[in-house]
Amino acid sequence: MNNSFRHKMDLSIRFMVSRKELDIAAYLKEQLSVLDDILLGKPYLAVTFYVPGELLALFDVTALYMERIAGFGAANRICTSLETYRGMTGFPYYGCSYQLLFDYMINSGILPKPYGFVAASFACDDAWSYCRYASGKYGIPFYFMDVLNGCDVNSSEYLAAQLKELYTELQSVFPQVLSVEEVVDASNKAISSKSRIDELRFKYPGIMNSTQAFKMFTIYNDLGRKEAVSVLNQTLDDLQQKVVTYAYNNEPRVLWLGILPLYKNSIIQEIEKKYKCRIVYEELYSFPHEQLSVKSFFNDLAKRIEKNLFYTPEKRMEAIISLIDKLEIDGIIHFSQNNCRFLPPQVPLLQRKLSELGIPFVEVRGDAVEPECFNENEFFNYLDTFFEIICRGVK
Repeated sequence: MNNSFRHKMDLSIRFMVSRKELDIAAYLKEQLSVLDDILLGKPYLAVTFYVPGELLALFDVTALYMERIAGFGAANRICTSLETYRGMTGFPYYGCSYQLLFDYMINSGILPKPYGFVAASFACDDAWSYCRYASGKYGIPFYFMDVLNGCDVNSSEYLAAQLKELYTELQSVFPQVLSVEEVVDASNKAISSKSRIDELRFKYPGIMNSTQAFKMFTIYNDLGRKEAVSVLNQTLDDLQQKVVTYAYNNEPRVLWLGILPLYKNSIIQEIEKKYKCRIVYEELYSFPHEQLSVKSFFNDLAKRIEKNLFYTPEKRMEAIISLIDKLEIDGIIHFSQNNCRFLPPQVPLLQRKLSELGIPFVEVRGDAVEPECFNENEFFNYLDTFFEIICRGVK
């Protein structure tokens, strides 16, 4: 098994410790522990982002969230030409590069074949479609959770039933090692810390670096595990210390929508330096502060999913307007993932609504995973015009 990928993750942890970014170091350390279990032969499930972590935390099986591991692989450029791999494997040309990179990691020996795939039909169609395809390709189980049943009538009950059915399927295969009480307690503690983090971010815009938030937004997948509580508490402690010296110099406040080019993590700092602005929030680090209960575990998980800003385009629009109001946003950057069937189609709706509100908006396109699909000069040309609008011709 290829250990260079593990070595890069270990180096990243050491680097974050040296920079005293201890919450990110702790977060990565837990991901390294997951990777070690897999490399040592422990069965694992490849999971899509919005399958609740609380459900998987109950069982004695490692859950590897595909977008997270592929994202780390992209940041470290483990594949120099995904387009070549796409052509060799017959992937559809419009398919999302996240799943393509994950498949590459299996075929190149970076990861062993998973025991099975677990997917939810939200928010990314490409993700669950890939899981269904790959389960046939590799001859392994596919566990599917249907989130949107096509109607609004009793949607919570329908989703809760789907969650319970998935729980029953997993229970028939894997031993349950944690009680619902333990998982609910850990999830609620993590959500409480995340709620307090957001309170500080709304009260003190820019107090948390958005690059840090992008590195850690998949902590959402760890809800229900004690490790998530520790990481979020560390982030909260750091922000509380920064409150003492907080000062905001009235720079333009920007909201970032969509994803980030993972091979160019410095891009936020470059934007802030060049245009004398501050990116004060990013939608991917935003998730509902919904507490769970033991008695209504599945129903509460269903309600939290329904409150997610990506549940429907309308939910997302409501969340964006709320962030504009709370943070007094001056402009919005929307980074659309190439070939994504979720983000780009919503742009016209956003443009119309934000135009009505008088909020400058720019869409830039690229690929979070494939560097050759990102034109940096074109990206900054778009931003030049965007910030001229914000600053009325004065950058």
